[in-house]
Amino acid sequence: MLYIAEKPELARAIVEALGGGEKRREYYECGADRVTWCFGHMLELCQPQDYDLAFKKWSLTDLPLFFVPWRKRTLAKSKEQFAVIAATVSQIFNDVPVVATMDAANLPVVAAAFKEKYPDKEQVIFADRTLGKENDQDHAKQAAEKTGAGIATPRFASNEKTSDFSTSNDLAAKSELGKDAVTEQCEAAVETAKGRSAEIARKKDQEKTRSDKGLVRE
Repeated sequence: MLYIAEKPELARAIVEALGGGEKRREYYECGADRVTWCFGHMLELCQPQDYDLAFKKWSLTDLPLFFVPWRKRTLAKSKEQFAVIAATVSQIFNDVPVVATMDAANLPVVAAAFKEKYPDKEQVIFADRTLGKENDQDHAKQAAEKTGAGIATPRFASNEKTSDFSTSNDLAAKSELGKDAVTEQCEAAVETAKGRSAEIARKKDQEKTRSDKGLVRE
């Protein structure tokens, strides 16, 4: 189980609640569990040149500069901690590469960008149902439709109220189904992603074949 705390002080409190652990450089090991943390401002808005190198030097005549969607990047001081969190998550899911979009609204853009860069790789989107932010899952569905990704949405026991259980953390730590359910549901989503990717590839091959035949007829 991986616990990602909001700040180091909370991480230490979690470690204490778990019965103690061994301090590493950027995380604690508590038996089979790990506890790591975020801190302060870990992200900043991208600069104009991050969108287009032509804006590395800009003048007042270029204003206003407006980029949609606005992107963020990790601060130099937080890059190592981000790497630790991503690597730890990756290890938990059997060394599967992990990408954190940080905001659900970024999901369609990030998923599309990675699909373009890695067209042969399956994607799985872990879409928690955050209470009060139900449209977060809509963003996940949009991303999945664009990329053929699988979606892992926490599913709880029938007697567990949705008002008390909504996230993957709840499934692992609070639900009677436990951590094994997280793994099982994620693995099922991976299989779904493989099937959808194969279907998309098959349709593309069919379209190419029809196009080639059309060119031959001409």
